[in-house]
Amino acid sequence: MLTVRLDPELETRIRKTAERKGETVSDFVRKAVQDRCDQMASQSLAVLLEDYVGSSESGRMDSANTGKAFKRVLAERNRKADSKRP
Repeated sequence: MLTVRLDPELETRIRKTAERKGETVSDFVRKAVQDRCDQMASQSLAVLLEDYVGSSESGRMDSANTGKAFKRVLAERNRKADSKRP
């Protein structure tokens, strides 16, 4: 069992939305957590790290651009590796 503390505003939103959907609050929250876990699991490491890669080493805060460049480099490496496979 898991206990989560929510601010009253979010708790009210959850309760109202679950009610509109005809679900219990527990079922609604369970499905929302499952969806979020599935979403995070399906994202590549490059996407998950793109806002962070390069920002600490350079000391600059333009990590979004660095992350995008990192994603491009990884994609190119993957394409090259895939093209070498039989």
